[in-house]
Amino acid sequence: MYDKVNGDGFGNEISPTYNRIWLVEFSRIADILSKYPGIKGTKYDLNTLPKMKKMYKSYPNIVIDRDYVPKNGDTGRTGDPLYVFEDGLHQKILLTGYEATGDMDILKYYNICFPESKNGVFGFLDIEDPKKTMSLLQKAAEEEFVHKKSVYLADYGN
Repeated sequence: MYDKVNGDGFGNEISPTYNRIWLVEFSRIADILSKYPGIKGTKYDLNTLPKMKKMYKSYPNIVIDRDYVPKNGDTGRTGDPLYVFEDGLHQKILLTGYEATGDMDILKYYNICFPESKNGVFGFLDIEDPKKTMSLLQKAAEEEFVHKKSVYLADYGN
């Protein structure tokens, strides 16, 4: 992870969908490891590593027009709008990313990808506290998804 994930939190791909594979697979490994007693919250928990937190926080940085991630690289037709996260596993990854980082932009991006969740409709069933999660998503929806500062992704696609 340290040699292949760049400083912006992306793998060494230019395509957002290929970079998603990096996040999905590392998140799966982190989830599996967290099931072992005594791992969660320790230095062995992948979600506590700075590179993993960067990976979780990377996608909100490339959202365009408060709506989608642009297709570039090897992702379909360049320029078409794209929602990189589209299924239940991805919902879990974004929520785990918020838990690991506390970054409200991840929840705002979650609301873009899964707008029905603000009303308590989730695509997967293992949410510990659905009412609390729904409340968090509603709070995030009240804030406009705007980049508060310019984000310079010098390593993206490198």
